[in-house]
Amino acid sequence: MRGSVLGARAVARGARGGWQHRRAPPRAVRGRTDWRDPVHRPRGDAVIALRARRGLHRRASNRGRRARGSALPNVRRERDGERLPALVVHARGARRGERGVRARVERRERRRRHPFGRHPSAAWAGRLHCEHRHARGRVRARGAPHLAALRGSRALGGRFPVGGGCPRLARVSDVLLRDQIAGALKDALGRAAGELGWSGVDGEPIKVERPENPDHGDYATSVALRLARPVRKPPRDIAEAIRERVKVGGPIASVEALNGFVNIRVDLKWLASQVDEIVRADKQFGRSKALAGKRMQIEFVSANPTGPLTVANARGGPLGDALSSVLEFAGAAVEREYYVEDTGTQFDTFGRSIAIRYRQLHGENIEIPPDAYPAEYVKDIAAGIKAREGDKWMKLSLEEQTKRFAPEGVEWVLREAKRVTAMLGIHYDTWFSQAELMRSGYFEKTLAELRKLGKVYEKDGAVWLEASEAVDDKEGWVLVRSNGEPGYLGKDIAYHVQSLRERAFDKKIDIWGSNTHYHLIQMRAAMKVLGLLDRFEVVLYQYVRFLHEGVLKRMARRSGEFLLLEDVIEAVGKDATRYFFLQSSADRQLDFDLELAIQQSNENPVYYVQYAHARIASILRTAAERGITSDGGDVALLTEKGELDLVRLALRLPELVDDIRQHYGVHQLTTYALELAGAFHGFYRDHRVVDDADVPRSKARLRLVLAVQVALRQTLGLIGVSAPDKM
Repeated sequence: MRGSVLGARAVARGARGGWQHRRAPPRAVRGRTDWRDPVHRPRGDAVIALRARRGLHRRASNRGRRARGSALPNVRRERDGERLPALVVHARGARRGERGVRARVERRERRRRHPFGRHPSAAWAGRLHCEHRHARGRVRARGAPHLAALRGSRALGGRFPVGGGCPRLARVSDVLLRDQIAGALKDALGRAAGELGWSGVDGEPIKVERPENPDHGDYATSVALRLARPVRKPPRDIAEAIRERVKVGGPIASVEALNGFVNIRVDLKWLASQVDEIVRADKQFGRSKALAGKRMQIEFVSANPTGPLTVANARGGPLGDALSSVLEFAGAAVEREYYVEDTGTQFDTFGRSIAIRYRQLHGENIEIPPDAYPAEYVKDIAAGIKAREGDKWMKLSLEEQTKRFAPEGVEWVLREAKRVTAMLGIHYDTWFSQAELMRSGYFEKTLAELRKLGKVYEKDGAVWLEASEAVDDKEGWVLVRSNGEPGYLGKDIAYHVQSLRERAFDKKIDIWGSNTHYHLIQMRAAMKVLGLLDRFEVVLYQYVRFLHEGVLKRMARRSGEFLLLEDVIEAVGKDATRYFFLQSSADRQLDFDLELAIQQSNENPVYYVQYAHARIASILRTAAERGITSDGGDVALLTEKGELDLVRLALRLPELVDDIRQHYGVHQLTTYALELAGAFHGFYRDHRVVDDADVPRSKARLRLVLAVQVALRQTLGLIGVSAPDKM
């Protein structure tokens, strides 16, 4: 199993329970409706409680029924299992109705504020940006983002094409500005070493970063600090020698040496000119050919096929899919793979659980053993077999039924997994069966190779892989058990060898849960023995816990207590689900706060970012209606600090993609999107984009916001979140 099944049983508050807002009310903002207005505050009676239950309920049941004891017609009460408390599940109708009321109120408010009168098209009434210019104050400057999610998001159409091809953009895509500056610094260092007789500097890497303090320039390097010992010179002297020899020109406006650092400032005219380059690149902006010609396989989620996907093992989905998109963006040919572990002990336990339920449905008095799967979905699978084939299999023994029903159970689970991952915007290229791998003979072939290398020995009737003393104190790890059954480690080694040799991937990247840490040690040792370690990478992620009313709980599939990924997607939307899972670094545990996730406001990061994209689209439409477009805009007019800061931020995307393709930190994309959106909202609040009295500047600023929109759209596309033109 690639992901643990952790989390909690979700016990949502009922309609009568009220709503306790867990944070202080936001500060009053000019032009903003009072938060205490029932239309604009978090709605307790519209909260959708996710279905946490003992298995998968049939959708047909309870649909449209009114909950007994509830005052709301669109609330139903479900009881899961014999002892679980009743859960109140608010249907999506409540969300639609509430949204309709809110929309009508906002339309009236915007019409009242609009200085130009109503839009000529009724279809535009109440749309984003049909408002007084000063109403932009509604979007507050953001501080640190809160974990939140958006409901009702739109689906993203299509996927970035493979190959990473892009037109020639010498100042944007072909060579990163950061790399150009690093090259200039390296040349200067080489000249300084030759002229001053320095030794020990050959091959010294020059790392260029953006300084935290913008007063220190656009880029900086600390190479002088690292060279102080081998050169035997003070860092200040080394930095000054490098500064004197850097050739100023092109994108480099000035160089200064400060406290051992070399700081670079970018030419402002060159910076403004990049607006045209970004707009011209459009859908190719941020792409590169760094990985052109490379074939890479990303294997992610790959949960045990013994039940539906939960929020615990779902975090690897957005992580793996976003990483795949970034690697494709960098030019690689990427194959997304789901590894189906349809052999082994848990596979047999699953089949036995179905067989027992099948016997119970035919009246046999048989109990579920403690290690079986008691959830309702197991009953549904058994009921389906009974409906199709009746008592045809009752003559078989329990073990025979187990072998018969396990594949049918896996088939059911995979159908659900394909449907739910598609809901999340994930589409796998390959669903690779472990059973097929074993039938192909590749396990025996891999075992024979390990024997030939002298890394396998037999002990106590089992076959062992010799363990290095540098790994742990054990003598070895089991590849084949004493009963002749292949062990988990042996099968996984064979699977990876088959991927890298038989299918000839240049690199295989696995997205695994953190509970596989020891297995990762074993796999790295095996890959090193086989000479494949440099082509094998693993990203470990921490698990998701379910936070409800401030209480963290865990869940487990075998106990029947878990929160389904499907329910999360239905409640908060595909976009919010993906963004939420990607907000934190993979090595940090993610606490899924349901109450926070269902809010829709400017505190919601995905709403905030999407709103920036939609607002720009509205600006461009409004300007076009007034006869002003970005075509022919002179970007040389972009000289104000706020304008140039937006360009700097937009130009960070190609560098970010380059960082992620090397270190796999896809969470940086959500941070970047939020920062860029915040910068744009602040710019729009403080600057007039379209001014009839200054058409040349208006055209230049339209060009600028179009470049920002390109960067936002590309970023959202990489993380699989839609970029709406209207909200």
